[in-house]
Amino acid sequence: MDTPRPRPSGGVATSLRCTKCAKPFKVMNWSPSRNVSCPTCGMPLVPAASVPGMPASQRPAQPPRPSGRLKRAITGKASLLVGIAAVGALAGVAVWRLPMMREMAKEPGHPAIEANNRALPLIAKGDYDGAIKELDEAIRLHPAYARAHANRGIAKRLKGDLAGGRADLDEAVRLDSKDPWQLSERADLRREQGDFPGALADCDAAIALIPGFEPAYRSRGLARREMEDYAGAKADCEMAIKLDPNDPYGHNGLGLVLLHEEDFKGAIEEFSKAIQLRGDDPKFYYSRGQARGWSGNRKAGIEDLGTALRMCPKYVNALVERGNFRADSGDLPGSIVDYDAALRIDPKYPNAYSNRGMSHLRMGEVEKAKADLDESIRLNPNDDFPWFTRGTVKLDEGDFAGAITDFQGALRAKPEFTRAQMMIGVARAASGDKAGAIADLEKARQMATPKFGWRKQLEGLLKELKGE
Repeated sequence: MDTPRPRPSGGVATSLRCTKCAKPFKVMNWSPSRNVSCPTCGMPLVPAASVPGMPASQRPAQPPRPSGRLKRAITGKASLLVGIAAVGALAGVAVWRLPMMREMAKEPGHPAIEANNRALPLIAKGDYDGAIKELDEAIRLHPAYARAHANRGIAKRLKGDLAGGRADLDEAVRLDSKDPWQLSERADLRREQGDFPGALADCDAAIALIPGFEPAYRSRGLARREMEDYAGAKADCEMAIKLDPNDPYGHNGLGLVLLHEEDFKGAIEEFSKAIQLRGDDPKFYYSRGQARGWSGNRKAGIEDLGTALRMCPKYVNALVERGNFRADSGDLPGSIVDYDAALRIDPKYPNAYSNRGMSHLRMGEVEKAKADLDESIRLNPNDDFPWFTRGTVKLDEGDFAGAITDFQGALRAKPEFTRAQMMIGVARAASGDKAGAIADLEKARQMATPKFGWRKQLEGLLKELKGE
């Protein structure tokens, strides 16, 4: 690649920007087939419209995990955020010139390259259909164009077509397995699909090709976080920040790990750094809002989530989490407004139903609560929270057999759920099955850890049933 020369007196100047450091340059007589590198960091220069003022490493990270039950408990896997991808630009699609592209560059203005480059600003603007149309044309003109397959995979992923995106990225890697950027992009998509071992393998391969490839460390850290390897996740995110201190997604990734460790202060600091580096990504405000709310500052959490929602009104997770914090603050009608809004966007969001059910229950609207809990269990029978909550409702109504069934459902979803085991004993006692109640409560006693908060009630009930 050549480097920009001092600007001559004649010719046409084109505004280019570095895909790594985002520095702007004026290059004379540039065309899409001409390879030009940054004199500062050596990375490719592309049209400034394709890289709107941010480093190439700033690709959107995995959306935060869905909001879980009221309080702080979050157990589900990450879900695709409806509408979130349309916010902000995707600078990671900037063209890294592949060997194949250098061969094509011998023919000035190759139409396949031009079609690929026309797609980049469309992806940045969120026009994924338009970008896919251009990339379809690029691939028609040159079926072995690996980068066009990769960019089309990214556009499909952001549109929500994970299977289609995976197929394109698989093809891109097949065509060129030595491109760390394509491997890192496929790792991100694999992580969204729940293929965490596959994501790790792609990141490892990218790092083997370029040991200092920052996006692969960040992506690997997020995959390790999903696999509950928090020590490994923390080490990878810290390495990503060391390699590129100005990558906001590295700070966001480290913040998510610290959030799991309940280091709320550290997490808030990392999310704030991400916001300072790039203040137009709603995910960062969402993450900081979670950390602030979980630390007890519900007001600040609601404010950050409100900022995220102003940027992206269809940010379902932010609506559910704000509903949680409003419920915790006593604003039950406000929480239902947020849950209703979330369900209008995603009618199959189980946590929104279970949390709305809890708000209805606290407002005395039992039938509405039961309907919401029923739907939550239908959509996700592996979540202990709606099973347990519905069990308490049935217990209050005197449906002891139904309560036992629901508490058993909670226990199936979470075998270490000591309180569910205890409530099975409570329901048996209420039904008159004294022997069965004692057996279940004894089992709960054996399951209880030193931190079990209901030990006093458990022991008292056992003594009462045994006549001690």
